[in-house]
Amino acid sequence: MDEPTLATHGMVSSPHYLASAAGLAVLRSGGNAIDAAVAAAGVLAVVYPHMCGIGGDCFMLIWDAAAGRAVGLNGSGRSPAAASIEALGARGLTAIPLRGGLPVTVPGVVDAWEQALVRHGSWPLGRVLEAAIVYAEDGFPATMRLARGISAHQAILLRQPALAQLLMRDGAVPRTGQRIVLPALARTLHRIAKEGASAFYRGDIARSIVQAVRANDGLLTEQDLESHHAEWVEPIGVDYHDLRVLEMPPNTQGLIALIMLKIIESFPMERLGPNSAQGIHVMVEAKKQAFGVGAKWITDPAHLEAPSADLLSPAHIAKLVDAMNARSAAPAARTLTPAGGDTVYVCAVDARGNACSLIQSVYFTFGSGVFTADSGVLLQNRGAFFSMDPAHPNALRPRKRTYHTLVPGLALRAGKPWLVFGTMGAEGQPQTQVQVLNNIVGHGMNVQRAIAAPRWLGGRFFVGDDPGTLTLEEGMPAGTAKALSRLGHDVRMIRRWDEVMGHAQAIRVDDAEGVLEGGADPRGDGLALGY
Repeated sequence: MDEPTLATHGMVSSPHYLASAAGLAVLRSGGNAIDAAVAAAGVLAVVYPHMCGIGGDCFMLIWDAAAGRAVGLNGSGRSPAAASIEALGARGLTAIPLRGGLPVTVPGVVDAWEQALVRHGSWPLGRVLEAAIVYAEDGFPATMRLARGISAHQAILLRQPALAQLLMRDGAVPRTGQRIVLPALARTLHRIAKEGASAFYRGDIARSIVQAVRANDGLLTEQDLESHHAEWVEPIGVDYHDLRVLEMPPNTQGLIALIMLKIIESFPMERLGPNSAQGIHVMVEAKKQAFGVGAKWITDPAHLEAPSADLLSPAHIAKLVDAMNARSAAPAARTLTPAGGDTVYVCAVDARGNACSLIQSVYFTFGSGVFTADSGVLLQNRGAFFSMDPAHPNALRPRKRTYHTLVPGLALRAGKPWLVFGTMGAEGQPQTQVQVLNNIVGHGMNVQRAIAAPRWLGGRFFVGDDPGTLTLEEGMPAGTAKALSRLGHDVRMIRRWDEVMGHAQAIRVDDAEGVLEGGADPRGDGLALGY
């Protein structure tokens, strides 16, 4: 698991081999990196229904080689116009339910796909979605990880009999290799391919979505869907060693990843050694400082605009570094959400130098659990991330985008893409990004080794976890766990390559050799494929 994929013309990496193959086929047929990334994302929306789908949200960082610049696309949906703290309070609620119709926000994936292709792609949406339609219509084999997800969430699926029948034939969890067919989703993808994104946000499909949400006590309306639009935004970034690292601005936690990088840059990470106790301690404490800042500022910028430049300034970073203790663990702040976060990340680079860093999700495993039988759409529960505290920066408001965990990454060297990277994993996403970058930049690892190396995760992933928990994968250097415990960390060990640590993917661009170096996470079902 230490050898990267190498190629000279183009490459795609994703958490499922069928998606990577679909993206590679697009590149080999003349499509560009944006076409390939969306094609892979479309397949993932079919073959990984527990993690993503057209009922979820999407973000992209795109490098336009002809223009010589990076752009960001925010494809997150807003809360319904009728959603408010007062409206939920009138129902006797003091917290937003994790499942059902109330946490459903407008799905942003389909519009994001289309906008990305119209502005930066070279193929139409219909052609890009061909592979996804084939897998929905003809079926695809269940992987062990999908079967495991279905097994663990049977109770949610059984509340939606039409979905349960598709994924659990005759009520049984599918065996690995069992074919799953999604005919209603195939029909919906056909409509989108033929008519464009408007077929999803207006008409019969939109009505079926609204009816399903309303039948599950939700507030979504056809007007909420019709008024949705993704937004093009400027990425935010920092200098990290000789790189310029770019992330999406709020409402994503890209700001957190950048703060973490600037904090650890103040320490001699390369001398501390990979996965040394002191190195992990520095990163975990940096994580606490960065998440503390994020909790105060990250939400829909239309409601509260974070002063990102000030928060990333040397003066502010120095204050955060001064607040850290190199010899003991600080208490962990309680985070906004009770964990969760099943997501997929895709990266692609083409022969012309274009790159796409794409991430999409339905938030919790199987999202809200609300399924539209007529259209085959499983809806996200991203609205569960809102706070019911009116004084909280991320308080629920009508037509508001919530604080979002999805963060695609892009690192430039000498003004060109050098690393396209990202991961699934809720609040673990910025933590994993920092670890992968530190492995490559600080310790000279190739991309595959950097991804496969044992990881740590600070804070909660499962509901019920203590926010102060520090989870370590097996395979850490001898004595690391005990040394971290002595520093005051509440250490928990888990097996090597556990999905809790996320599925990371990355592609490094070696301009001098004209070679692409790709990696895919052994914690998922993915591959980096190139030609």
